[in-house]
Amino acid sequence: MEQIKLKEGQAVFQVGEHSTHVFVILNGSVAMYSPVDLTSPYQQFNQGDVFGETGLMKNQLRCSKAVCVEDCELVKIAKVDFMRRLDGCDPLVRRLVDTMVGQSSKSERSTSQVGIAEAA
Repeated sequence: MEQIKLKEGQAVFQVGEHSTHVFVILNGSVAMYSPVDLTSPYQQFNQGDVFGETGLMKNQLRCSKAVCVEDCELVKIAKVDFMRRLDGCDPLVRRLVDTMVGQSSKSERSTSQVGIAEAA
């Protein structure tokens, strides 16, 4: 785990990057942008929120761009550390997380498809 500080407007990650880390927001907020609309965020995360887990757990490239809405202090957790913690948790909690990641992934796909249809 590594604590990092990013400035307002700085990207945490870009669309197409490898999903190698999960992030926890200690201070600040981060907006998520779809690749079909980089002008309006579709989701915002705030202090205490965790983001970046979907692509990491599904071994996929990043499908969104994450940008700091204000100066941020984040904890950056490597995939191996995150998965070790997840593997050591209660099986019910692990199943719940897997289900939530699956639902999040479906939601992101439909948001992208709507954006693509609207752009056409």
